[in-house]
Amino acid sequence: MFYRPLWIVPCALAALALPALAEDEKDAAKELEEKERVEAQEEERKEQAKTSLAYEAVTLKGTLSLNPVIEGETSNTAVGTFNTLKGEFQLKFEDMQLRKELLVKQNGKVVTFTGKLRNQNKYFVVIRMEAAAPQNKKPPQRASPGGL
Repeated sequence: MFYRPLWIVPCALAALALPALAEDEKDAAKELEEKERVEAQEEERKEQAKTSLAYEAVTLKGTLSLNPVIEGETSNTAVGTFNTLKGEFQLKFEDMQLRKELLVKQNGKVVTFTGKLRNQNKYFVVIRMEAAAPQNKKPPQRASPGGL
């Protein structure tokens, strides 16, 4: 007789604890679902940012470094690097004639290009080169250096 009440106590405690455990599991499941939903939204937002930048023309200013011309080169070939404040990009040209002109005149100088970022911002495909801003030149003298 004495042992019978001892069995009742653990069973009663277990019966009281089971609903609390079930609620904790439900809360944990809801938190996990919420976390997965937030991660999915964040991943989708990152993917949209990549694709939106990849297909819009961007104007960047930076230092141009071109490789020498190789016979049989196409516009799909990376031909140099373009260092900007946003990072370093492998450079491709839509117009290979522009590349040949730049190799002679602008190699190693700071230039401004309009183009598109491709392949997760690894490549910059040049559409056109922006006109350089005029250099501030000394204005012509209006009076003779010796005075009036």
